[in-house]
Amino acid sequence: MIPRALAAWGDLRGAMRAELAERPGDGRLLGYLIVALLINWASAIPLNIKAAGGDASDVIGMGFVANVFMAPLLFYALAALLLWCGRVFGGKAGFYEHRLALFWGFLVATPVVVLANAAQNLLGGVVIIPITSDLINAITSDQLIGFAKGLLTLFVLGTCMAETNGAKPLWRGVGQVLLPSAVVITVSAMVRLL
Repeated sequence: MIPRALAAWGDLRGAMRAELAERPGDGRLLGYLIVALLINWASAIPLNIKAAGGDASDVIGMGFVANVFMAPLLFYALAALLLWCGRVFGGKAGFYEHRLALFWGFLVATPVVVLANAAQNLLGGVVIIPITSDLINAITSDQLIGFAKGLLTLFVLGTCMAETNGAKPLWRGVGQVLLPSAVVITVSAMVRLL
């Protein structure tokens, strides 16, 4: 699983086409997701222990339960939301294809997350660009690394979604991934106003 995900970086669309042609079973799709979740969680343990003030038992125990039991349910819901968003952008793929694209894309993006977590752990919030403003005090390494991690993950998931729905332009796949984020941000803003 891991070597295939790493090899996918050579041709993201081709790797997604191969996965769609192979049509792996739901057990393997869940395997893609669980492996990616556990690797990402394990790489973030040092950061989470720092954030929790050194209490490792709670971070490890609760993180494991959240990643193995709770996160897969959220990913299935996200796949359903991506199916709806795919329809908005003219996609014809079904729920299975969207689950495959999301779970496979998340596994392929795992090296980016692991490297970003390692960089954040090493640099630890170093100020990169000092800015003196009322709104922004400084841009830190954590912010830049988080932005790069998000951008590369968006690129991988957008490519997978575009290929799944047969879209040639990458922007359709990226838009399909960004639309749920916009919906969540809008709903949370509306809830705050009420």
